[in-house]
Amino acid sequence: KEAADVVFPGWKMIGHAGIAYGLLSDMYFDPETKSGIVFITNGSKKPIEYGSASSFYQVEEEIFKICHLYLKDS
Repeated sequence: KEAADVVFPGWKMIGHAGIAYGLLSDMYFDPETKSGIVFITNGSKKPIEYGSASSFYQVEEEIFKICHLYLKDS
């Protein structure tokens, strides 16, 4: 997908996502702004499905969207 590796628009984030046995995690950091995100989830009532706007899963897209609201004003 076109924006497959974009965590937050306009930021060059470095990091890694992971998934295994019900665990979904992400860690991304922008060295220029010294801002980043780390999250770990374990289990869900909903199946983990790919998102519609990127190559990330739906839950990742939603977490990034919410966190970006707070980080962009920092």
